[in-house]
Amino acid sequence: MTTPAFGTVEHNIHRKRKLATSPFFSKRSVADAEPLLRKQAEKLCKTFEDSYTNDEVVKLHIRYLGFTTDSVSEFAFARSDGLQGNVDGLEDWAETLRMVGAVFPLLRQFPWMIKVALKLPLWVFQLVVPVLSRFLELHKVSSGVP
Repeated sequence: MTTPAFGTVEHNIHRKRKLATSPFFSKRSVADAEPLLRKQAEKLCKTFEDSYTNDEVVKLHIRYLGFTTDSVSEFAFARSDGLQGNVDGLEDWAETLRMVGAVFPLLRQFPWMIKVALKLPLWVFQLVVPVLSRFLELHKVSSGVP
């Protein structure tokens, strides 16, 4: 059986995944998230104000990446990475996401590479491909892999 290009999975697997994430999208959960989103939006507005005061050029895609990353991580994991106040960290994270996007087609064709990568020590990636090591580290932390 071949796997479709867009990653369609069997119905029962899709159902289990949807069931696991559905509490995040209930009306109550979304309503409860409003204060969190307001707090993150206020931080974003503050960074714009600070940049305006300091006569800095604002890279909107980087600032919005910080807003969405902090909002989603606080909502889903009850902790924020504080990227909105860390422009250098945001630049690194944006580069990591670009690299993951570039490597993804290769990983789609050779899914065994992901399993091998997860078994290797993190320091190997930090030496060879430091940009991807940040993403791998995040994956290991979020999935509880030692």
